[in-house]
Amino acid sequence: MMDDKLTVFTIPGDRSKMYEAELKDECRRMHRARLKIVRGIVAQHDLCLDDLVIIEDEDITAPHVVDRDFCEFDEVALAAATLQIRGHSSSISLPMTMDGTIDMFCTTVEKFLRISKTVQDILSKRAEDRVRRGHPGPLPIDKDKDLKNFLTGGAGPLSLAGPRSTHQVDEVFARVHSRAPWLRHVTERIWRHARGRAAAGVIGYSAPPMMIWGPGGTGKSELASIIAEETGCPNLEMDAGAGSASFRVTGVESGFSTRQIGEPLRLIAEHGIANPVITINEVEKAMGGVNTANGLNTSMISALFPMLEPSSAKAFRCPASGLVCDMSRINWMMTGNDIDMLPAPFLTRLEVIEVPGLSLEDYLEATEVLCPDDPEMLRAVRSFILDTHSTPGFSLRHIIRIIDRLAPSEESHFIH
Repeated sequence: MMDDKLTVFTIPGDRSKMYEAELKDECRRMHRARLKIVRGIVAQHDLCLDDLVIIEDEDITAPHVVDRDFCEFDEVALAAATLQIRGHSSSISLPMTMDGTIDMFCTTVEKFLRISKTVQDILSKRAEDRVRRGHPGPLPIDKDKDLKNFLTGGAGPLSLAGPRSTHQVDEVFARVHSRAPWLRHVTERIWRHARGRAAAGVIGYSAPPMMIWGPGGTGKSELASIIAEETGCPNLEMDAGAGSASFRVTGVESGFSTRQIGEPLRLIAEHGIANPVITINEVEKAMGGVNTANGLNTSMISALFPMLEPSSAKAFRCPASGLVCDMSRINWMMTGNDIDMLPAPFLTRLEVIEVPGLSLEDYLEATEVLCPDDPEMLRAVRSFILDTHSTPGFSLRHIIRIIDRLAPSEESHFIH
């Protein structure tokens, strides 16, 4: 039997402190290199300036140089050394005089050792690269406390919701079938997959990515909600036609004006369950998308590719947080009306199940589920179905509307 928990992601220790320490080390390395130059020049001119420089951690970018005015030095040698140090740095803007005072020398050394903002930026990037190599993963989450606090609740081992045995899978799908008997062809296919995985020792509800397609108004997306409810998995529905669709799946990377994690990761972190059910409605509308200035494609189809492949889903890198996440236990369900619009490489990653148009018997069977405790309403709805089921475009939506009119206080959601 496999583990009954899954670690989707872990939040590393506070790497911001590692970064600060590494930046200080980078500055010290630069100081040592520059001090080596200073000492070499001092030695050339037979000057004894040991312990002249004190580097203070409070301001590592601008070390303090102790004034040695109580000592006597050769002014000619000091002036020559001063000019030579200035020659090593274009940033020292002092008058090129032959001033041989120790004060002028110390001022020159301080300016030579001072790290400019431009150089600081270079060292900062170098320090960050070192931390990344030693502690894999980008650092955005270390710089966003709100995001880090939110994700902390979903870090570490998470529960896997749903059945723990083939027997429990059978019980779950018996209930699912009783709530949507007209979709028995679909529920049987999903049940067989879930049962096979349970027999292999997979804990919690698990099914391959599904593509359920056919005429609208047959209850396709509602089936996903029923499965989620019966298995105890968190449920999320996404509209493939919504704007910025790819960002809703993957998140928005650090550097954009608004950083955000994708909705799948947010759902997992909020509920603390690693195997949610996520439905993408009307997925054929996800074919659109544009390329951003950074070359990113905003198509939801493009964003879904790595999520649907088990090997890449196990190592999905969240662009907003930089965390490497195991998204392989998400139960994806796509719904659509026309698969001809979808690319073949996308469909090969899915278990494709067609839902044919519902028959009169299917509609009558649906009424037994939708209004089981009201014989008078049942008769009225059955009469409505018999009179109108052959009308072009007739679907479960029409049945739902008539039920809502007859019982306006009751809500029903079989609308897709």
